Amino acid sequence: MIRDIITVACVLLGGIAVAQAHEAGHEHGAHEHGAARLDIAVEGGTVQLDLDSPAVNLVGFEHEPGNAKERSTLDKAVADLKQGGKLMSFTPAAQCSQKRVMVKSGLLEHEGEADHGHGHEADKGHHHEDEADHDHGHEHEGEAGGEEHADIAVFWEIGCARVDALKEIDLKGFFGRFPGTSRLEVQAVLPGGQTGAQLTPSATKLKLSQ
Repeated sequence: MIRDIITVACVLLGGIAVAQAHEAGHEHGAHEHGAARLDIAVEGGTVQLDLDSPAVNLVGFEHEPGNAKERSTLDKAVADLKQGGKLMSFTPAAQCSQKRVMVKSGLLEHEGEADHGHGHEADKGHHHEDEADHDHGHEHEGEAGGEEHADIAVFWEIGCARVDALKEIDLKGFFGRFPGTSRLEVQAVLPGGQTGAQLTPSATKLKLSQ
């Protein structure tokens, strides 16, 4: 859903070529080890963040857990991804706090296990299942060697009491927790327009002020 909003925003702002490049990049270049996509939409008092990352960036492997150690690694990663407040920080004056989170991946044995207790059934009008179910097309069964390339998708919904005071989002915690990620390609739709950035472990802040 967030990616649809960003594509529409590109077109409305006259950036048809940008929109096409945005879609092409998602379809053909999304699975690059070390790199991940983060789409952000700010609407009303809500900030929605949609992460699409190769599993190897977050857990160090891309196959279903084959032993207790790998299962523990995956479970810990999922648990930490659910705690968005430890992975990203928002301008304090904006008074932001996490409202909902969803984690999806073909590596998870049960589709609902990562959503438990986070109100997925209350996802009014935001049918995120087709957005978060990124294992549908990113497993690239047809690539050389027939290897599967599993992704992990995360959706955070953040509520901000004073969203007008939100000037930046800092992903320092994310890069610190998941050092396998060397680059985040960010696209954001804001009330005042669209912005984008490439975040790295040495440049973790996304400026939202226009």
